[in-house]
Amino acid sequence: MGFLDKIKQAAGIGGVKVILDIPTSYDKEKSQFTGKISLIAKTDQHIKKLHVELQENRLEGYNENTTTKEYVLGNGVVKENFDIKAGEALDFDFEVPFTFKSYELDRKIEEKIESSLTRKLNEVADKERSKFTVTVFADQEGSLMPSTDSKSVKLTGSEKGNLSE
Repeated sequence: MGFLDKIKQAAGIGGVKVILDIPTSYDKEKSQFTGKISLIAKTDQHIKKLHVELQENRLEGYNENTTTKEYVLGNGVVKENFDIKAGEALDFDFEVPFTFKSYELDRKIEEKIESSLTRKLNEVADKERSKFTVTVFADQEGSLMPSTDSKSVKLTGSEKGNLSE
């Protein structure tokens, strides 16, 4: 491996391409997320760990006091310690449990707030507050940064409609 190849490997460039294939939404009542991960090796690689996680990025606070907080709702290891040769492609199916984080706003909606206008406003506000993402990480030997792929998803599962987008 030449000097430039070693630098690329350490930076996580040119080792493995990661492709995440998942549905556009998950049912929060089922509490699991599933999908397929495809790896395509550009050079011979040893993968230390292949893992996925479902994250929620939620706006908290109001007006100028708004901050974004990240919560990991579920994660799991798909496979550990394996080799992939240059030009080789491998596919892995996964199924990982998650726990939907409930907020006061969600509880109010679930309690069937008497005013339908208030319910609708709360649903719209909640849609703007949370974004959900599934990310896959392929930790490679000799690399400082994992190869990744991410996709945005929706969590559904209420007769009141989609509570987050």
